[in-house]
Amino acid sequence: MAVGFTTWTVLDNQPIEKLESNLWHVSGRMQKGFERKMVVARRGDGDLIVFNPIALRESDMEELEQFGRIAYLVAPNPFHRQDTFIWKQRYPQAKVVSPRAAHKAVSKAAPVDLVCDELPADDRVLLTHPRGLGNKEALLVVRHDNGQTVATCDAVLNIASRHVKFPMSILLAPLDTVSTPRLIKWMMLKDKSAWSEHLAELAPATTRLIPGHGSILSDGSAALRHVREGL
Repeated sequence: MAVGFTTWTVLDNQPIEKLESNLWHVSGRMQKGFERKMVVARRGDGDLIVFNPIALRESDMEELEQFGRIAYLVAPNPFHRQDTFIWKQRYPQAKVVSPRAAHKAVSKAAPVDLVCDELPADDRVLLTHPRGLGNKEALLVVRHDNGQTVATCDAVLNIASRHVKFPMSILLAPLDTVSTPRLIKWMMLKDKSAWSEHLAELAPATTRLIPGHGSILSDGSAALRHVREGL
């Protein structure tokens, strides 16, 4: 039996937000009200990378299909796979992508075709692993006319404390700031120096940061430096 939804299930989603000509974003909420995000990046060949797929209303799905060919469905870590099966069911031609060390967990939702660093090269969209996190996470870098956007899963969060109850407030701390949360440090962070160096490399060109949960940060460079300082 697949992990997650087995029929197309639309929860409480906001309208599609068109951030750049090659970058769209959707913010939604789970059954218990916890916020989640989907990021869609269009490669140079017109193919779409759907980072953390979320089922949308039919009108939104039709608009998304006009944006490009849905080619890659990225389950960005072992925990973010709930809608993977239903997207693969709807778009059987799309390839399911997982972080290298999350292959087994994601495969319980849908068979994995590729891991993050196996996608064909593209000069505007890069899917990679955050260094130092044991290859359990995916990280998306999208270059556009206004600079560069970095989208993360749980490696970087920006959650307001009013939205989180105990015990998640302890696991996801520090809250009310952009950070690598306590839970990820415990479960995934294998090499703090490597993750710090990766953040330092990304920061100069990053104009926007889309954290896995929480508000988008318009000064991505400063946000990534802040995450690094908090390690």
